Amino acid sequence: MENQRKVIEILFRRIPLKYVVQGLASAGRFDNKALWCTFEKIPEKIFHDASYHVYREISDDEVRNIYCKTMEEMRSEDNNTKSVFHLLFRYGEKVLTTDDKFPVCRYEHLLNWWKCSNKIGQDLVTMAYLAYRDIGNHERTTYFSYPMVINHDNHRLNYILDKGLAENHFHLNGSSATFALSWIYLMNHFGFINKKTSVFNDLLDKDIYGMEENFKWGKYIRIAAIIRASLFSKIIGEKWECKAFIKNEMDDLPFGNIYVSDFIQTLRYQYGRRMGKDSQPFDYAVHCGLSEDNFNENRALVGERFFLYECFRRIYSNDFTFEEQQMLYIYLRVKISFRGEMIQSNDRTGFHNFLRYQDRKDIIFDDDRIYEKEADILAVNASCRTQNIKFFEVRVAAKDSADRFIASIEKKDSHVFGYEKFVTSVEKEDCYVFGCEKKIQENNSLISNKNYFYVIHFIKEREESDSANDVVQTNIRCRNYNKRREVHKEAVALYKALEKNKRLRKRIKGIDRHHLK
Repeated sequence: MENQRKVIEILFRRIPLKYVVQGLASAGRFDNKALWCTFEKIPEKIFHDASYHVYREISDDEVRNIYCKTMEEMRSEDNNTKSVFHLLFRYGEKVLTTDDKFPVCRYEHLLNWWKCSNKIGQDLVTMAYLAYRDIGNHERTTYFSYPMVINHDNHRLNYILDKGLAENHFHLNGSSATFALSWIYLMNHFGFINKKTSVFNDLLDKDIYGMEENFKWGKYIRIAAIIRASLFSKIIGEKWECKAFIKNEMDDLPFGNIYVSDFIQTLRYQYGRRMGKDSQPFDYAVHCGLSEDNFNENRALVGERFFLYECFRRIYSNDFTFEEQQMLYIYLRVKISFRGEMIQSNDRTGFHNFLRYQDRKDIIFDDDRIYEKEADILAVNASCRTQNIKFFEVRVAAKDSADRFIASIEKKDSHVFGYEKFVTSVEKEDCYVFGCEKKIQENNSLISNKNYFYVIHFIKEREESDSANDVVQTNIRCRNYNKRREVHKEAVALYKALEKNKRLRKRIKGIDRHHLK
C-alpha cells in the first residue's frame, strides 16, 4: 500500500506538466513523442526521473520493478483498458469506507491516508472511490457536502470527541479551505488568472516539479479552466470543443481568450447558484441539479466534488473519449501542482518554510467578498458543526487604524453569525437563487458571543537593513526600530477601537504575539 501511495504521488504530482499537456495530440509546440505522457502510458524515463524525490532510498532497478508493476496495475479488471485513474479507486478501496453517506478513512490506514492527502488532497481519491463503488452497486452519490477533512471509522474515539472540544488557538485564515476556494475562483474568473497567479511564478519547489525555464502559471491554469468548462458542458449534456483554445495557450497565442471568458461567465450565471439573495453565482459547478441537503456549511466544496465524481463515473463507465480522459489528467496535474505552491506539503521543516506558504494563502480571493465569506463559514461554522467545538478563541491579525479594526471584526461576525441566523434554501419559484432567510433553531445555539471571540495577533518579524543609513541608525536606535513603531501604531489603533466601539470590547478578549521561532 505504501508503494501505491507513492506511485499516485509520482503520477499526479511529479510528472512534469509540459509532458502531460503535450500528451493531448498536437497541443502545443512539443513534438518529441517519446516524452509524451498520457493517462494510458507514462514513459519509463519520465517515471524514473519523477520518482527521485519519492524513492530516494532504493536503487534504479527497484524503481524499474515498481514502474513495471504500476503499468500492470493500471489495467482494468477486464484487461481492456489501461489508465492512471484505475490506481485511484484501487488505493481508495483499501483506505476508505463509508459511514452512512460520508466517505471515511479506515482507522488502521489513517497515517497512510494522511500522507497521501497531504500531497494531492482528499477529493481526488474519495471521488474516484465513490464513483467506482456506485457503478458496481448501481447507485449514484448525490451528497457531496461532507467536511473538508474526512473522518475515520474509529467509533470509540469519535464517541469521546463528540462530547466537545475547546479550540484555544484558532488561526482564522489558516483554518479554512483556502486552496479549494482559490481554485474555484480561478476556474470561474478566466480573465483574472494572469493577474492573480503572477506572484506564484516565483516557484517554491521548482527543483521538485521539473518546471521548464520561464515557467508561468497563468498559461497552465487557463488550460485547466478551459478543460473544466468543456468537461462540465459534457456532464450537463452540452458540447463545447476546446482543443483549439488549449493549443493556442500552449503556443502562447491570445486568440479566443475573450470568447473563453464569456463562455465561462455564461456557465456561471446560467447554472451557478447564488450564496444568498444579493450575491453573484459562486461556481457554475454548484448548480441547480444538486440535492438540497448539499447546501450546508461545506456548500462551497460541493461543485468541485460533483465535477470530479461525474468525470470519474464516466471514465469507469467508458463514456469518456481518449481526449476527454487526457484532458482530465491534465486538469488534475495542473491543479495538484498549483496546490503545492499554496499549501505546505513539502517535507521541509521550520517556521520559515511555513511562513513562505502562509503569506500566499488568501491573496487570490482577498478582494472578493463572496469567497471571503465562504472561507470564514468553512473555517468556523463547518468546524463547529462537524467537530463539535464548544469554544473558539480565534486569532486575527492586528490592524493599523481603529476603523479598520472595527470593520474587520464586524465583517467576520456578519459572516459567521449571519450564516447561523439563516439557513440557505432554494425557493421553489426560483431555482437559481438560494438564501431565502428561513430561520433554523438548531443553528442558533451553535455559535454565540460567549463561545466565539477574538484574540488580536501582533506579528513579529525580522527587520532587514535596506540602506547604508541603517548601519548608522543601529548605533542610535533600538533593535527592530521600524517594526516596534508599526506594532505601537497597531496597539494604539486597538486601544482607540475599543474606546470607540463598546461591542468590540465583548468580542476581543486578548492579545498575542506571533513570533518567528
